[in-house]
Amino acid sequence: MRSQRSGMAFIFVTLLLDVMAAGIIIPVLPTLIASFTAGNVSAAARYYGYFIAVFAAMQFLFAPILGALSDQYGRRPVLLLSLFGAGLDY
Repeated sequence: MRSQRSGMAFIFVTLLLDVMAAGIIIPVLPTLIASFTAGNVSAAARYYGYFIAVFAAMQFLFAPILGALSDQYGRRPVLLLSLFGAGLDY
């Protein structure tokens, strides 16, 4: 029971950090993109839309794949590999 509780705590903290990181970058992203487009607000808005759409599309497309991998190899290895990939992203 103790190891299950510590495992859930690890997952909770990891997901909390992931959501906090996304919550920090999303408000800053339009300004960051605008600085790359030389202040062109139209281009910055378009690129921001692309980023958000691609993020949502990848979640939609890869959720079934990760679910199938989780069924085949177990939740723990797939979750750890996913968290490792998210850690590399940040």
